[in-house]
Parts: sequence; structure tokens; C-alpha cells
Amino acid sequence: MRLLRDLWSAAPRLSTAVVWLVILGAAGQAGAAALAGPVLLHRSWWLFTVLASALVVVVSADVAVGLIMARLTAGWTAAVRRDLCRVALGQDLPTLETTPVGELLDRIDGDVYQVGAELRGSGVRIAQSVTFGLMSILTALFVWWPAGLGMLVLGLALVVSLRRRIQAIGPTRIAEEEAWSDLAAVMEESIHGQDDVRTSLARPYVLKLFALRTKELLARGRRVWVMSAWVSAVAGAVMRGGVAVFVIGGAWALATGRVDGARLTAI
Repeated sequence: MRLLRDLWSAAPRLSTAVVWLVILGAAGQAGAAALAGPVLLHRSWWLFTVLASALVVVVSADVAVGLIMARLTAGWTAAVRRDLCRVALGQDLPTLETTPVGELLDRIDGDVYQVGAELRGSGVRIAQSVTFGLMSILTALFVWWPAGLGMLVLGLALVVSLRRRIQAIGPTRIAEEEAWSDLAAVMEESIHGQDDVRTSLARPYVLKLFALRTKELLARGRRVWVMSAWVSAVAGAVMRGGVAVFVIGGAWALATGRVDGARLTAI
């Protein structure tokens, strides 16, 4: 949340525009999903026009969000780098001398770039997916309320069951980033002091240290990958299972005459 507050304070107008564009794109996508069935069923030209307009809104909003987020994160990362450089270079000289160059570069440049890239990529996709999910629930409640109610219950169950697993990924991810910094420190220091390494015959020691840091990095990274894959697999299986249940329930309701074909096709 602090990151979002900093991003909002850096450019309030652009952040507001991104929020509204995400909502607009999600509404257009949910509306297009609900209109696809009636267009095929009734072959209405005005419904097709509304469907095409909704798809144009979705594509335009997605492009605009990408462009605005690129500008927004560029300004934010530049400001963060300036602050980090000011703090790092403002330390006393003994402390600065004992800090590996690779760690400084990784913290000031690599980590900031990665956060900005994640905001432009995964952050935007997560916001769009969550907004689209909420819009889809509202649309499903309007089209066929049992499907909307089932989607709501399924979403709440996923949030409650996976919340602790998702929260546990954060500290593990931080530990992985620390391993990346240690590895970058070994690489940068060995390159910086390559003449000393060559003259002191320390090449085997440097290679061994590099191998140990790499081993630790892979071990920590494997924990992150396993935890993330587990969450993704469970969420995907539950969502696809829910879709299958809704389809079977809709077919049963249509076969028994509990809903008409026009209303069910709109789902």
C-alpha cells in the first residue's frame, strides 16, 4: 500500500486516469462477454454494434493504460533512484568502503527497475483482472443470478483459503532478492579487482564463492517458484472447476425449463 501511495503522490492526475481506464476497460470486457450470446442468438445489428464498441473500448483502454503507466513509472523510478543515490552517497566513508559495489548497483538500479517493470506488467494485469472479476460478478448477477452468486462465493473462498499462502511469498521473495544482491556483489567485486585476483592466484576462491552464492540463490528461488506455482495451480483448478459446474448447472436448468435459452445464452 505504501508503494501505491508513493505512486499516487508522484502523479495524482495520471494515477486517477489509470484507475478510470482500468474500470472502463473491465466494464467493456464484462459487457462484451454478456453480449456475445445475444448477438449470436438474435443476430441483431444494434447489439453487434454495441459489442464492437465495447471491444474497441477494451482495446483502447488497455493501450492507454500501458502508455500512461510507462510514463508514470519512469518518473517514479527516476525519483526513487535520486533518493537512493542521495542516501547511499551520503554515508560516512568507512561504511561506504565496506559496501560491495554490486550490492549498491543492484539496490539502486536493478531493484528499482524491477519494481517499475512489475508495476507496468504484473501490477496492471492484476488490477485489470480483479476489476474485471468484480464487473463479471455484477454482470452475471444481472444475467443469471445463480451464476453470479456462485462466482461471488467462489471468489471469496479463494481469497480466504489462499491469503496466507500469498502473504508467505513476500518474505521468501525478499530473501531471494538478497541472494541476488550477494551474487551481484561477488561478480562486481571480482571484476573490479581482477588484477588482484590474478596476481594473488585467488581465481579458485572466487569461482567457489560464486558457485556457493549461485547455489543459495537457486535454493531460495526454488522456494519462491514452488509457492507461486502452488497458488497458481490451486486458483486455476478451482476457477476451471467452477466454470465446469456453472456450465453443467446451466445446461441442467435449460433442459428442465428453469431458464429460457435467450437468457442463458447471454452468460
